[in-house]
Amino acid sequence: MKKRLIKLIALAMCAAMLTGCAASGGVKNLTDGVNAADVTLPEVTDYTMIGDLGAGLMQYAAAQEAENPVLSPLSAYLCLAMLMPGANENTKAEFEKILGADWDYVSALAADIAAQLEKTGGSTKLDLANSIWTDDDKAVIEEEWLKTVKAYFGPDIYSADLPSSEALKAINKWVNDKTNGMIPKLHDENYDKDTIMVLLNALYMKADWAHKFEGQDTYDREFTKADGSTVTVPFMNMFEAYESYIKTEDAEGIMLPYDDGRLAFIALKPGSGDARGYAASLTGAKLKEAIAAAKADTFVTVNMPKFSTGYSVYLTDALKAMGMTDAFDPDLADLSGAGRGVDGPLYISYVFQRVKVDVEEGTEAAAVTEIATAEGCALPADEPIVLTFDKPFVYAIVDTETGVPLFAGVMENPEAK
Repeated sequence: MKKRLIKLIALAMCAAMLTGCAASGGVKNLTDGVNAADVTLPEVTDYTMIGDLGAGLMQYAAAQEAENPVLSPLSAYLCLAMLMPGANENTKAEFEKILGADWDYVSALAADIAAQLEKTGGSTKLDLANSIWTDDDKAVIEEEWLKTVKAYFGPDIYSADLPSSEALKAINKWVNDKTNGMIPKLHDENYDKDTIMVLLNALYMKADWAHKFEGQDTYDREFTKADGSTVTVPFMNMFEAYESYIKTEDAEGIMLPYDDGRLAFIALKPGSGDARGYAASLTGAKLKEAIAAAKADTFVTVNMPKFSTGYSVYLTDALKAMGMTDAFDPDLADLSGAGRGVDGPLYISYVFQRVKVDVEEGTEAAAVTEIATAEGCALPADEPIVLTFDKPFVYAIVDTETGVPLFAGVMENPEAK
């Protein structure tokens, strides 16, 4: 029998799509009709698997030619986690390998980090949202899977004729709304006729620096790209300030807090000069160590370019390289716990992520992931450490309490949009 596909897409928002038949009667909101399962959450003590997934995905993104690769490890993790309770047999084992734990821990981790991030204060606006879109004419969705996902992820649940322009318009509107317009749409063209289900996770944040870069201290200067050419762009400058300086065996940088007291922007200059290689090595444990190495109240001067960057990438090959192979194979995938197409079982067809990050007086960022199925020490106060980020560098927006990277990327050309 013909198997259906599951497609994954991540933007500054995470989306998952399953393919199947169109439902009649337009788009229907079924959210209130699905009851959440009763769940008990074990204690969560280790969050490094989110960073580990990000490092694995960055290895692939860094090997591509597009400038300024940036991903949302958190969005990708949550999107994959939504599908995980529908996996069985070896497909289940692949999810455990990619996400770093069994379902009991992954589900608790997903629920825990979402609850923690809701506690951000100050000026920070941080929103996580999930949705599931099914095509009831072609999909038979397991009620227990929906109840489980509802309990841990609280998604909006819709029924729609997914290959229709009406469904595309509704999904694009959801994406636009949940990313506050940073990602105005997920797709330009209608889903194909085999689309059964779409899963979406959206991550949006906007925050102000705890210690602001003053507008009058912004000046143009040269930034040297990896190929040796230069561009002249506006640099933000923070002169003789007390900030959290990072010095590790292979990198030097700064951790700049946002005014919520929890999230922070990390910029790192790798000692090797290979920003892409360093970004790909930044596992969850290594990122946590960099955060722990930050020495507060170090006397520094920071010169960093303003930038606004957007990035999108299919992550299917990255996940296959990391060990998720059966899930993409129509003959081997077992996602029967989530449902099936009327003509056969499901398999994942692609994973895609789109991210948008703006860094200047504050930071605004968004990501979407979609899954679709188809058939050192401070110097004396008079000698500040000068950190000038005028060559390719690695950056991340992190939760300093858990070490979870919301976004992680390489800035290679601040002039590129």
